[in-house]
Amino acid sequence: MKNLLFTHFLLLSSIMFAQVCPNTDYPDYYNCSDVEEFVNDYPNCTRLPSSLRLPYDGGDLTNYPALLQLDSIGGHLICSECEISSFTGLSNLTYVGGSVHIDEPHDVIENLEGLNNLTHIGGSLWFSECHTITSTIGLGTLTYLGGFSISECSNLIELIGFENIQLIPGSFSISESSDLINLTGFESLNFIGGDLTISENDSLIYLEGLNALKTINGNLEIEENHTLLDLDALTNLSSIVGEIDISDNQELQNLEGLSSVLSINGPIKIRNNESLLSLSGLDNIEPTSITELTILNSSILSSCSVNSICQYITNSLGPYDIDSNSEGCNSGIQITESCLGLNVYENSYLTNQNSKLLKMVDVLGKEYKEHKRGMLLFYIYDNEKVIKRMK
Repeated sequence: MKNLLFTHFLLLSSIMFAQVCPNTDYPDYYNCSDVEEFVNDYPNCTRLPSSLRLPYDGGDLTNYPALLQLDSIGGHLICSECEISSFTGLSNLTYVGGSVHIDEPHDVIENLEGLNNLTHIGGSLWFSECHTITSTIGLGTLTYLGGFSISECSNLIELIGFENIQLIPGSFSISESSDLINLTGFESLNFIGGDLTISENDSLIYLEGLNALKTINGNLEIEENHTLLDLDALTNLSSIVGEIDISDNQELQNLEGLSSVLSINGPIKIRNNESLLSLSGLDNIEPTSITELTILNSSILSSCSVNSICQYITNSLGPYDIDSNSEGCNSGIQITESCLGLNVYENSYLTNQNSKLLKMVDVLGKEYKEHKRGMLLFYIYDNEKVIKRMK
């Protein structure tokens, strides 16, 4: 009987100790200084039930050894004007249920060393005014990321730790990061559940890194990237469930990278792109998926008579505002005249992805093996479609 009671006691004890973490009556957030009391109260708990705020008063996170007991945070990891020099001290952390906010740190943080084992961020990884961060090296190889946002990180040059991310259910945004020249690091990303916004990045030349992207379940916004040359990294992108806004990119030469996009669900806005010659690349978009058209203030843009734009205007599918471009693209009437003169458009839009290019010829029928910038050529496909393109 005594043995039975003792066994029952051990069983009850094990059940009690199995409930090692609080499920109710815990604060909305913990400061690092609170974690020592937390681990004293719950010595076998490795999961902080809500958010963790990193310290404002300086020092190293290794000064809070209780942090090493944590392998997961149920809420957010917040460095808002925190004063730390690294994330060392969080080396056992693998999971953050909410977002990781790094906002205007007051000490010199150069990278994410200390987060080496982090694999899951349920919300967004959000950087803002992180002017000393040069790289995301140190971030564990993530397998899940809910969203991604970088703003005003003027010295950031390298994105590391995202190689296994294929899907981001939220939005993806990079803005005001003046030293970033490409987006290498996201080579596996094929789906963005919100908007893709790339804006005000003064050194960004290419979008390399987004080459696998197929779907944007929101808007495509590419604005004020003054050194961006092309959108060629987006050649696998086929669906945009929102608008296209390509504006104020002074060196952008063409839109050919969008040639695989078959449908959108909103306006097309092409504005203030001083080096843009042609709208070739928008050819394959289903005209009825365009709700509004704006083509403004692109001083050398002279070739706008691509299939989708021709059908949208000539069939009066919606409102448009076209002005202050070069001759040929300076009004709806000019574009309509170009469309009628070419006689290469049909009611169904362009080619399918299985069509084969037979040859490229100019207006006199001369065949070319290479399409150089500034040349207007006609692409002739094996399904009898003919496409006018200018680079």
